[in-house]
Amino acid sequence: MRTELQAGRELDALVAERIGWTRREDCWRWRDGRCPVQIECCTEMPVWSESIEDALEILDQWPGDVDIRRQNGHYHVELFKPSMQWDAWAETLPLAICRAAVKAYAN
Repeated sequence: MRTELQAGRELDALVAERIGWTRREDCWRWRDGRCPVQIECCTEMPVWSESIEDALEILDQWPGDVDIRRQNGHYHVELFKPSMQWDAWAETLPLAICRAAVKAYAN
């Protein structure tokens, strides 16, 4: 049985690494040294898995299409690229976004 990723700083760090951030001393930044949009070059890691504002930044950077649905009290997020699709369900939208992003950015 597979355990789903839970909201929290461990998941936030995994998302950070998957979407291109890297840890430098006491802050996070992009691997290539550029600054994420609207974020200082060296910053604390966003709270993607618990903050809708932070989680929406992941979707803003996604280079493909996004579909978000709510069904039976849960959120379903699908991330698309040509001929590829990743999805995730969760109790909250930020958590569903993070779960889908971890899958999508692993490829």
